[in-house]
Amino acid sequence: MALAGIWFNPFGLAMAGISDKAVKAQYAENKYRYNGKELQNKEFSDGTGLEEYDFGARLQDPQLGVWHGIDPLCDSVPKFSPYAYVFDNPVRLTDPDGMDGDSTNKVVILYDKKADKFYEKYVSEDEYNKNTDGGKEDLSKGTYIAVVNYSKSVSGLGHNALLIGNDLKGWTYLSKDGRAKDGQTHSGSDGQSISSSDKVKTLKEFVSKYKEYDRIAIFSLDPNKLNDAITKMAQEVKSDYSGIADNCGHAVSNTFNFIGMKGAQSATFYTRTGLPYNYTPPFPNNMYQNMINNNKNNYVMQLIIK
Repeated sequence: MALAGIWFNPFGLAMAGISDKAVKAQYAENKYRYNGKELQNKEFSDGTGLEEYDFGARLQDPQLGVWHGIDPLCDSVPKFSPYAYVFDNPVRLTDPDGMDGDSTNKVVILYDKKADKFYEKYVSEDEYNKNTDGGKEDLSKGTYIAVVNYSKSVSGLGHNALLIGNDLKGWTYLSKDGRAKDGQTHSGSDGQSISSSDKVKTLKEFVSKYKEYDRIAIFSLDPNKLNDAITKMAQEVKSDYSGIADNCGHAVSNTFNFIGMKGAQSATFYTRTGLPYNYTPPFPNNMYQNMINNNKNNYVMQLIIK
């Protein structure tokens, strides 16, 4: 038995004018259509339906090109709407299960300082291996401080650490991992901390070695403050750990403040005595984004590792 042949626009809407039913209508209906997903239709008693594709985790509306449910992994890509289907780029990306857009290419999200906006750059595997940042920035010619973020850590609250240096002389990696008493990283209780430190030659080497991190925000750093940043972060990662008041994100934020850049504070309040108080959210994923928002003059680029 021949099944219906259907042409689609990039978001999955059937193009009736060039599909088989524009010529003849006796083909058996094929419910597995766009990207092989089942079309949920005709579920109402009058024969009508919502006309949505079942991707597993969510239902997709091909008429609007959106999901009718929030992305369960939306914290990993905060610049996109949680309802956007494959980051509004169905030509390059697919989403096999409704959880996350996927591509055979690497996705680099860059910030254009002149236009004050973010944009996407897709690079092939070969180009990515030659230039981790897709050739946008030569990380051997300046001095940098980079916030590395593991967005899925601690049930989606995240984990932040620092990379300091460049691709010419190498990078220093420092991370405040959790409470020593727990014997595990990224804990939420108070007490003596455990930490990690390392030296890597290039950003590419770091990405290959520490595969849990999925976002890196890179900022230019005054070379005269390189040693100050490393010394301060080394002190921060050894300080007592508190999930609310002194966690991994606070260590990164305090280091930025110490070297004259802006930490992760999102708002300024005033006490009864009139003294300013800078509020810093306790969640590393929020703090990561605040670091970008607060340091646009030093911001070079963001690498999204997928």
